[in-house]
Amino acid sequence: MNKIELTDIEIEVLTVMNARLIYKPDHKKIETITRSGFPSDQRGNVKKAIKKLIKKRFIIWYNRSKNAISLNKEKYSEISEIVKS
Repeated sequence: MNKIELTDIEIEVLTVMNARLIYKPDHKKIETITRSGFPSDQRGNVKKAIKKLIKKRFIIWYNRSKNAISLNKEKYSEISEIVKS
C-alpha cells in the first residue's frame, strides 16, 4: 500500500468524520464538519483540507447535494489505519 501524505488538519477532519461514522448513506454538510470542534479561525483551512481529501478520494460528494459529503467506504481500512496512528 502506498503511503499517502496527509497534513495534520486533513487527519483531524478524517478523525472527526470517522468518529461520527459519516459513511454513505450518512452524510453531513461541509459547514457542519467545519464547526465540529475546530477553532473558528481554522474554518478556512478545514474547508481547504476537505477539498484536498475529496481529490484524494477519502471524502466523496453525497449525490443528493453538492454541499454534503461522506467518507468513501472503499477507503475504510485506510481511513481507520490513519485515524489510529
